[in-house]
Amino acid sequence: MKLGADGIELDVHLSKDDQLIVMHDEKIDRTTDGKGLIQNYTLEELKEFDAGGWYESRFKKTKVPTLREVIQLLNDYDYHGMLNIEVKTDHIEYFAIEPIIAELLQTTKMSFQYMYSSFNFKTLERLEKFDAMAKKAYIFSTSEKKVKTALAAPSLEAIHPKIDWVLANLPLINQTFPLKIRPWTINDPKQMKIAFQHQLEGIITDYPKEALKIRKDMDLEIES
Repeated sequence: MKLGADGIELDVHLSKDDQLIVMHDEKIDRTTDGKGLIQNYTLEELKEFDAGGWYESRFKKTKVPTLREVIQLLNDYDYHGMLNIEVKTDHIEYFAIEPIIAELLQTTKMSFQYMYSSFNFKTLERLEKFDAMAKKAYIFSTSEKKVKTALAAPSLEAIHPKIDWVLANLPLINQTFPLKIRPWTINDPKQMKIAFQHQLEGIITDYPKEALKIRKDMDLEIES
C-alpha cells in the first residue's frame, strides 16, 4: 500500500473452526514458531503463535492474520487497488472454503476491488457458483493442457502462468491472446521490461518498488 502497488496478492486457507487464514503454506512451520497444519488449529490457537519473529526481531509477536482483518486494514487505509485472493486448495481441498470466502467478500463493504485465483480449477468452478461477478484466474506453471482448460472456461478472466510460459509464448501473446495474463514470479528487471513491453495485464513480483520504477521509466521513454 505504501509503495503504491496496483494490487496485493495473498493466499487463504481454512482453520479447524472455518476461519479464513492468510498464510502462504498449508503448514505454519516456516512462518511461525509453531508446527503443523493450519486446518488442525482453531483461530484462537493460531493467534497464540508468533508469525513475525522469524523474519525480523521488530516484527516479533505479530499475529497470524485472517482475511477479514486484512480487508479491514485495506479499508482503514482507503486502498483502491486490486486484492488478488489465491484460494489455496491445490494440496488440501478445504471443505466449503468457496462459499465461506464468497459470503465474506459479498457482505463486506470495500474500498478496493478483489479477484480470485487458484491452482485448483475445481475451486474456480465452485467460486463461479457462489460469486459469479468476481474476476477469476487460473494459476499454473507451463502446462499447455491447462492453457486449453482455461481457454475453454467462459468464467475465467485471466491466466496466471509462470513467467517461463510467457517467455516461450510471446508470439502467441502478441496475436491477441483472449485471456488477460499476469505471470509469476517476476523479480528480474529484464523480465519485468518484457512484460511491460508486451502490455500484459499485470505481473506478480516480490519487488513492487523496483517494478513501478521500471514501468514509470519505460512510460517516460515512450512519451519522449
